[in-house]
Amino acid sequence: MLSIAFSSGPASVESLGHNLSNTAEPVLIQSSDRVNANAALRPLADNGGPTRTHALRFGSDAIDAGIFTGRLLDARGQRRPNDLDEIANAAGSDGNDIGAVEVNMPMLDLIFANRFE
Repeated sequence: MLSIAFSSGPASVESLGHNLSNTAEPVLIQSSDRVNANAALRPLADNGGPTRTHALRFGSDAIDAGIFTGRLLDARGQRRPNDLDEIANAAGSDGNDIGAVEVNMPMLDLIFANRFE
């Protein structure tokens, strides 16, 4: 989550933690931020809900790395969090995923994740 403050001058951006970037971003300085991370996103698709979204692949650094932000449902209307017992939560995470879509993988997807995509 980012906090953006506007004034008469340039905007300032401050990390509130639990952000993910595939590069080293100088503004992502909280211990819960994930930099140089692999989001492992699936292509933009109709995953349910009113808008197209990027679902997370198994192995995504976004899985179980976020926190509750007041939203009980993801962009598809699925319950949040879907804390996976098979994956340890990232430090400070309550099991929510980072992003618009909460991962929803049956156990067989976890077992065969990298072999049958």
